[in-house]
Amino acid sequence: MAKATTTKAGVQRLFDRAGKAVAKARTSTVSARKAQLLQDLEGFNLERLIELKEEMSSFIDLITLSLGEVELMTESQAHTLMTQFLAQRDIGEFMDVCRGRIKDVAFQHITAAQKIAGAADPENTNGHIDVPSMGKRFCREAAGVGDPSINEVLLKSILGDRWSEVYVEEVIPETKTYVLSMEKLMDLVDSDPVVMEQIRDALIPGIPKVAKLMVRDL
Repeated sequence: MAKATTTKAGVQRLFDRAGKAVAKARTSTVSARKAQLLQDLEGFNLERLIELKEEMSSFIDLITLSLGEVELMTESQAHTLMTQFLAQRDIGEFMDVCRGRIKDVAFQHITAAQKIAGAADPENTNGHIDVPSMGKRFCREAAGVGDPSINEVLLKSILGDRWSEVYVEEVIPETKTYVLSMEKLMDLVDSDPVVMEQIRDALIPGIPKVAKLMVRDL
């Protein structure tokens, strides 16, 4: 019995034909706060930056305030604890924004360098920036794009009775199963272009991986 293939290359061929776009993720409340912080930072929102400066300069004094040894807090103690929490949250998110800004600038350089080097996908290619005077380097690591895939339940629903044209039977002892063959699916698409439009919604695009900014020793 012929063995079915659903390799990355095979699925990618189908995506290249379909021109499937990658969906964007929704932003969260935290993301919205961080976006505003970035806007305040890059727009030099003096009022907000002064607030953050005051929060950061007084944070050590705030976080070392003693709440006492009682198991049940008073309203005043709870107020202090909440003040500590909100201060560390604001400062933590600001630090995340600062790190993200550094990451964006470093990645922009690495992407530009990869374009010059002729990389096929510069934005999703690893690279580095050496800083010899400090014995360090910025590294973009774990970059790339995940494998595309196919929602086979939806694919079978869309193809109807024709699903059997693109699946091959595989027999494992005491079990018979049907596995999608990319070769047969591509043959069907080639012979009937309408199928390409019909199955478009069953294609799940590969999503760019979240590359990491790391600092390594030279």
